[in-house]
Amino acid sequence: IRILRLPELYDSQINFLFKQMSSRQESTLRHRYNIGVPSPSSLIEISKKYKETIVETKNNILEGFKSLRI
Repeated sequence: IRILRLPELYDSQINFLFKQMSSRQESTLRHRYNIGVPSPSSLIEISKKYKETIVETKNNILEGFKSLRI
């Protein structure tokens, strides 16, 4: 599996955006969309990690995007 690296400019901008979120939202989005982690995680895996339901995990992702006003 090949991991693509973003140019440093984009990397710093993405990190800036993640700092606008709560730590749980950041971690959930990173794991769900494979940003800075070795492999993407399913909603089930993320839910188990945080001991929450899949619906709560989906809401966490949605709230993360809302905090960025995307």
